[in-house]
Amino acid sequence: MTTKDIEKPIPSNHEVESVGVKIEGAKDQVIRERKLSMMSRPNEIKAMIPNFDLSDDELIVLGLEKEDDGWHVPNRQYFPNPISKDSVLINYGRKEDGTIDLGFCSQDEFAKIYAHTDQYKQGKITYINPVEIKKGEIIDATKCATGEFTLMPEGTQIKTNEGDVTVRPGQILIINENKNSVFASDISEMLKRYVADPMNPASKKAFELLRSFEEQKKTAKPEELAELFNKLVSEYNGIERKSKVYKSYFAETDIETLRDDFKHAAEVVKELDREISTRINSMDFGSRVEEARVVLREIIADTKNTPEQENIKISYVLARLLPKTNNHQHLKGSVPMETLLERARIHKFSEEQIAAIKNAYTNGEDGFENLDAFNKAYETIGSAIRTPEDYQAAVKGVIEEATRAGQLTTEIRCSVIGQRDDSGNTLDPHVATENILEAMEKSRADIGEEAPKVGFTFLGYRGRDWKPEEVIEHAKLAVEFAQKYPDKKFSFDIAGPEDTGYNPAHFKEGFDLIKEYNNKIKSGEIKGELIGVTIHAGETPTYNEGKRGNESIEEALEMGANRIGHGVQAVSNLETLDHLKKSGATVEICGVCNISSIPLNTRGMAIHPVQEFINQEIPITICTDNDAICGTNITKEYAQFLLTGHSELMNWNNVKEAAKNGIKSSFISDRDKEQALKVFNERIRIIERLVTEERDNVEIEKIREALKNMKEAA
Repeated sequence: MTTKDIEKPIPSNHEVESVGVKIEGAKDQVIRERKLSMMSRPNEIKAMIPNFDLSDDELIVLGLEKEDDGWHVPNRQYFPNPISKDSVLINYGRKEDGTIDLGFCSQDEFAKIYAHTDQYKQGKITYINPVEIKKGEIIDATKCATGEFTLMPEGTQIKTNEGDVTVRPGQILIINENKNSVFASDISEMLKRYVADPMNPASKKAFELLRSFEEQKKTAKPEELAELFNKLVSEYNGIERKSKVYKSYFAETDIETLRDDFKHAAEVVKELDREISTRINSMDFGSRVEEARVVLREIIADTKNTPEQENIKISYVLARLLPKTNNHQHLKGSVPMETLLERARIHKFSEEQIAAIKNAYTNGEDGFENLDAFNKAYETIGSAIRTPEDYQAAVKGVIEEATRAGQLTTEIRCSVIGQRDDSGNTLDPHVATENILEAMEKSRADIGEEAPKVGFTFLGYRGRDWKPEEVIEHAKLAVEFAQKYPDKKFSFDIAGPEDTGYNPAHFKEGFDLIKEYNNKIKSGEIKGELIGVTIHAGETPTYNEGKRGNESIEEALEMGANRIGHGVQAVSNLETLDHLKKSGATVEICGVCNISSIPLNTRGMAIHPVQEFINQEIPITICTDNDAICGTNITKEYAQFLLTGHSELMNWNNVKEAAKNGIKSSFISDRDKEQALKVFNERIRIIERLVTEERDNVEIEKIREALKNMKEAA
């Protein structure tokens, strides 16, 4: 497979168009090809665990109907199966015809998407555990979930969790947030409960088609409904899902390569940074939400924005608020410029040296011809980070920036061998490590509860101009500190010029030491946190002086990598892609670095392989690599993919999933990970509530204005 094979357009005459084709659930390829993302309104419902000890008359009063195979809800066309002891009965309210809209779902699914209504109204998200609900007790709950939807022709058979359903005109299929179940609904009911995904232009176009269909349906004759529905399905399938939305900011662009795309998108991001990021910049999340509310209202009210520009700006606000992670960030290459310049002045750098540092911060956007040129810029920026005080300042700067960016986790990654004290003497690596750990703790304490959870990664350098034994020494240090601090999480990485440096297996001794330690943890011989392993692999087209880049990923997986740094060459080989998927390793995606800073890595690719990773359900997490050198930040990384037609990341559900993967795969303690995931879920729902509320407020104002105009005209 080549990179040209990664994205395939939806065929205009798909085989599903024939009546009677059966779709085998949410994972079916047809569903995956056609679905679009959406965002749920905070739908309030009433729920109950059915009590089958009640009399038949009492169950009938609840709205249930008895059949030979058990008790059913009236909406048999959507819920063919009988309810069971594992079901949660849900009252969605009244339908347009006045009847009660009764449904059900499994207790497991209910626990993941329904929260206590009273707490939700106070801005808190506490999910309901059905085990705690008494049988027959009616409770108030609010649905807190997004999802995806698709349209299928009349007669298509769908296997749902609630039974087999045959699509009728006017019905839509909804895929739940976890992408593991699908159910059918009336389009009219769906429009009440969901809004278009503000990150996805295709979703907005689809919602416009759905609303238009509902309006036409009001005056259509019954015999015209099927034809009207078939027209809707056809128009839905014709929606462009990969539009390069940055083009709405330019009258005309000459686009030849993926790098050109990213270059133009970067210009838009600069404008968005000035217009939005500077105004949503508080250290605490609550303040950022209120800042975002003001910005959103201004964006929606600004008549100068085209619909495309409005969507882009709202999407950028979402990316800014998103609770993020950054699992691939080199310390020296990510120090904020003001922090670094302050250290340079303390070291009495010349004006020429300071100018070189400033240039290094801006040159990354223009890109480097190869990794050696990239490393030279790294050395220029890193030249002011020498002493323990420099490293402390660098750690503080990175963690403060992470807090402002809304990160829930971050990882400090650097070498601890060769650091020097104020007098220029080489520090013992144990002392250097303790200094960084102390800086991490102090920085978090100074920030307070908004500070991200932080882990530390020992970084070895693979270059042949370096000492390979120092890489092994870093692995030994990881084991030593993991033993010393069993409640902390440590990790190990190798980086450097992959094409001319040593291959991962060259350092097998170090990986074996970590594997031996982790096996003792797993067996219960000792207590502590497993040492994480990430390896820069598949970054460049070749590795180990001429071998194919994808083979580096294969080696990294053999060495026990939990995560793969960059990994873009995986898509050049189907077997490697399959091995990567089966391994469960998470890929650290560094888009700006791979495309703009070191374009050699993705040369010839029409799109970034992140598309294929998501399609193949390979876990990914969005990262920056080197913020300073690459001229990037974590919000920009999401925005660049969003603007350049990478449809899998023009999707709020997948963006959330990438951020959540970042927490799940982060090298922090299990306790910290659990806490971060809880905060993540709460903040996601608050963001979704903010967006849907502001959208609804605009719609209400439009209605009021229309009524006012009608009154004045009368």
